[in-house]
Amino acid sequence: MGKAKIKTKRVTKASDSSENDNRGPSFSVHSAGLPCPLTRARHRAFFACSFLWRAQAQLLLLVAVLLLCCGDAAQAAKGDRRFSVPHKWYKSLSAALQHPDQVYLLDISVGKDEVLSDSIGLLLSLRELRISGYFLRHLPEAIGGLSNLEKLQVSAHHLRSLPESIDQLHSLEELWIECDSIPRLPASLGKLNSLRLLSLRGFNTAPLPSSIGGLPALKTVLIKDPNLREIPPAWGQLRALDMLTLEVSHDCRIPPAIYDLPCLRRVKINGRLTHNSLPGFILGLVLRDDFFLEIGRTAGSEKIAPHGMIPYLWTPRGLRYGLEIKPYDNFTIAAKLSWMEVLRFVSGSLSLLYYTDFHSESIRLRPEIGLMIGGFRVAYGWNLPLHNSDFEGISFDNFTIQMNLPRTIFD
Repeated sequence: MGKAKIKTKRVTKASDSSENDNRGPSFSVHSAGLPCPLTRARHRAFFACSFLWRAQAQLLLLVAVLLLCCGDAAQAAKGDRRFSVPHKWYKSLSAALQHPDQVYLLDISVGKDEVLSDSIGLLLSLRELRISGYFLRHLPEAIGGLSNLEKLQVSAHHLRSLPESIDQLHSLEELWIECDSIPRLPASLGKLNSLRLLSLRGFNTAPLPSSIGGLPALKTVLIKDPNLREIPPAWGQLRALDMLTLEVSHDCRIPPAIYDLPCLRRVKINGRLTHNSLPGFILGLVLRDDFFLEIGRTAGSEKIAPHGMIPYLWTPRGLRYGLEIKPYDNFTIAAKLSWMEVLRFVSGSLSLLYYTDFHSESIRLRPEIGLMIGGFRVAYGWNLPLHNSDFEGISFDNFTIQMNLPRTIFD
């Protein structure tokens, strides 16, 4: 009886196996020779982490491309503040005085025998004021009562002076003066703490007041006077100065402290750019067993070389980011982030690169040392693997040839 039972059980197992064959392949872990469920969970976690790592790295690559392409748009958008008041322009003072609380924009022209009335001080809501008049000689002191005025533009060929009350325009952000000659600029200009832009255009302008050097918000200065011979040394204290454009006498004395201001990005004198820390461009080749094309941008402090036919950059230090691309055989692209220092002609840099051919990836650390003359740089570096040293198409060492170009070459 025991034997019969055993045989019956074997037949039952055989029949079960035949039923499983009819149903399809078995998913039993042990019968297929696969690892236990705990090991499978580890493998799944590993593949999930690998997938997330690739997704994150490729997202960083996409961000690098966007920064490379859209850096100028972001830089242009920064600090681009416009007067956006949805109201119509008033063209005459008499019409504006009929609704003094509703006048935000006023553009008036003063005739030969006309005088600008003190009643303009009643327009307390005025934001932007434009005054033109060939024979206009004086501006009324009542202008100082326009407490909400943000922009003042005056074009008068025979203007003799600005009102002393101009220091009461605490909201004034832009001041544009155009005339043949201004014999005296009031020292009270140095009290316009909200002033962001100052533009003076004319001939035989009086000496510029030193008090302007104390303006804390002044970012842009535009001066056109072929006879101006000196910029006050106190202007070297304009900590917020961003851009300085001068059309002045060729022997005009400019204080050296201006070039060391922390926020200064561009200095243009008589049509020539002499200082530029706007983002520049990098073009280069990375050579060894394979070659990569390099494109990038600089984010550090840069100065335009004072001589030469090619407008290259002299870059003492700075952050750089870009891409290295191998366009042939197995297409490979690398996002690159680096920092460079220059001591006289010797340059040193440290770069972090993420290589991918969209099937696998590798991370390399590249220290480089080289020579930099003008905007040309030749360097030798080592690609030290931090992740996946078996990635194909990357040499252990390489030569780099770079050309640094200012953004203004494309303006």
